[in-house]
Parts: sequence; C-alpha cells; structure tokens
Amino acid sequence: MIRRPDIPDEDGTAIAEFVMVGAFVLIPLFLALLQLALVLYSRNIVVASAAVGARRGASADSTAAVGGRAACDSIKAALPRAEGLTCTGSTVAGPVELVEVRVSGPIPMFFLPWGRVSLDVSGHAVKEVAP
Repeated sequence: MIRRPDIPDEDGTAIAEFVMVGAFVLIPLFLALLQLALVLYSRNIVVASAAVGARRGASADSTAAVGGRAACDSIKAALPRAEGLTCTGSTVAGPVELVEVRVSGPIPMFFLPWGRVSLDVSGHAVKEVAP
C-alpha cells in the first residue's frame, strides 16, 4: 500500500476510541446490571425470610408474632443494610388456620444511595395443632 506523506498515520486509533467510549457506555451498563442482580438477591432474601418466619410461627408451640420476629432476624442476618423493614405476624381464620408473616418497607440500592426499592412480601404456613 502506498502512503501519502501529507496524511497522518491513524493506526491504533480504534483501540483508543473504544477505550474512551467504553468508559462511558460499558461501565454504567455493568453497574446497572450489577445493581439489578443485587436488588433481586435482596428481594429473594426477603421472600425466603418471610416464608421461614411463617413456618416458625406456625409451629404448635409458637405464635405468629414470634414468626414475624424470626423473619426480621433472618433478614438482618443476611442483609445488614436493610433498615426500615417491618415484619408483622398474624393469624388468618378460615377453614384452616394460617399464619401470615408480612414484610414491607424499603431495601437499599447499593450503587445509587439516593434511591430505594419498596417491597411488600408475605409468607404463609398452616398452623399446627398441638397434640
């Protein structure tokens, strides 16, 4: 290939341009995906803790309030930054007595400290009858 001396050589500029543009596109995209994964993880922890609390409150020697406290303790052990969540346990009358543990409140955003995601989750279990 013949090179003209009056045109500057542009070999290697694509790499430099990719690095400059990639810093503004790829890094925020990666952080947004990581934020989504952490929010989904936190939601799964809250859902599982509500179910565990309901099963704990449904045992024959326990009450629904104990199940609510067990759900909050489980969440605080797994997500120390999740403050402001309220856990309540109650019994639901019907053909079969159920224990419902409801967890509601905000979970923190990890990379966006000014935002929060609000959750309202409930777990149910059938109340055991003492023999």
